[in-house]
Amino acid sequence: MENKLLMIEKLLNEKDIKLTSRRRAVLEVLLNHQEHFRVEEIYDKLKATGIGFATVYRTVELLTKAGIINEIMIDKVNYYELKVFSEKCLHVHFKCKECKKVFDCNDAKIGLDIVKLKNYTEETYGVNVEDVTIVMQGTCKECRS
Repeated sequence: MENKLLMIEKLLNEKDIKLTSRRRAVLEVLLNHQEHFRVEEIYDKLKATGIGFATVYRTVELLTKAGIINEIMIDKVNYYELKVFSEKCLHVHFKCKECKKVFDCNDAKIGLDIVKLKNYTEETYGVNVEDVTIVMQGTCKECRS
C-alpha cells in the first residue's frame, strides 16, 4: 500500500496538490477496502482519528477532481471508489434496492459488450466517449434469499 500512496502522492504533486495526513487517511480507507463508499461512510471509518466531516468531504471532492477517485451517482446519492490502480476493466455497478449495497459486475463479457456499445456510439454519433457509467438496480442475491 505504501508504494501506491507514493505513486498517488507523485500524481498529486504534478497537480500542485500536497498529500496531507488527512488526505492520506481518506486514501487509506479507499485502498484498504474494495467497496463503494458514501462520504458519510468514509467519515465513519475516520472519525475516531479526530478528522472532521467537512475535511473528509473536501478531500473526497479534491481527489475526485484530481482523477484519483471516481464518483458514481445512484438515486441522487454519490458513491466513491478508487480510480487509480483499479484492476477493473469497464464494468457495471449494481445497487440493491433492499440493503443499498453497491457492487461491481466485473466480467469479461460485460466489458466487451460495453466496448461494443462505446464503439457503436462513437461511430454513429461522431463523438469521443471518454467514460461509461452503467448502474443496474434491483435486489441482490442475499436479499432475495
